[in-house]
Amino acid sequence: MTESEAIALVEKLLERGRLTKVQNIVFSQSWEGKTYLDMAVGNGYDTGYIKDVGSELWRSLSKALNEKVTKNNLHGVLKRFAQKQQEEIAASTLNLQPASNSTHWGEAIDVSRFYGRTTELETLSQWILGGGTHPERNRCRMVTLLGLGGMGKTALSVKLAQQIQAQFDFVIWRSLRDAPTLEELLKDLIKFLSQQQEITLPQNTGLQISRLIEYLRSSRCLIVLDNFDAVLASRQRAGYYREDYDAYGELLHRIGEIPHQSCLLLTSREKPAEVAALSGEMLPVRSLSL
Repeated sequence: MTESEAIALVEKLLERGRLTKVQNIVFSQSWEGKTYLDMAVGNGYDTGYIKDVGSELWRSLSKALNEKVTKNNLHGVLKRFAQKQQEEIAASTLNLQPASNSTHWGEAIDVSRFYGRTTELETLSQWILGGGTHPERNRCRMVTLLGLGGMGKTALSVKLAQQIQAQFDFVIWRSLRDAPTLEELLKDLIKFLSQQQEITLPQNTGLQISRLIEYLRSSRCLIVLDNFDAVLASRQRAGYYREDYDAYGELLHRIGEIPHQSCLLLTSREKPAEVAALSGEMLPVRSLSL
């Protein structure tokens, strides 16, 4: 949360609406970690006066938030409140119902302290869930989240899946960090989607993909494949695969082209060639760069 975002939130919470000049100084410089003495000296006010303005401001915020607010816990309290607001708005907008689905989070990381990325979450949610009078017509079959390492792609994918999981019959999150073969991945996915009923798969890769697509058609599924770049060939043409991993390209091509009611979400440092060929602003395959 930036300082300007915090001030905008505070002004919505307070009965007065806008902060006074001195309140603005106290809030902004408290946000930066300055002492009351620094504020007084730097702005030509008496230290006692600055402390009184601060005390009154924290009391007003404590009352509005129903939680004790102090100069020292300001960051944490406002960030928690903003995150709670985001989740409530998302639930209201998407008309989420209590989850009755089957979920498997694999090695998904803890995102209980996730903050920000509001715009990206809203965009991805709209792409995956659709919008308008006929949302099913606007849903994406495949979405790729692109960005350099350390930009938060993994955390964003987990938070997004948690927020929209109630809209799906099945949610499965998998990391490809260890580069499993496509056969290993498909066996894992189909076993989960069949609720442990289907263990033996056809020998042919194309038939295995066909079985997966049958499940994507018959149920509303969200599949997240994190670290997809682990199966891509480094130091070669961007978006192409490591030796013996070309079958992943067929998987993406068919999931992107064949109509179904599910969504495959990828996170990757680079865009797979199939995504580049199939994606477009108004198409059911789209990419978002962080």
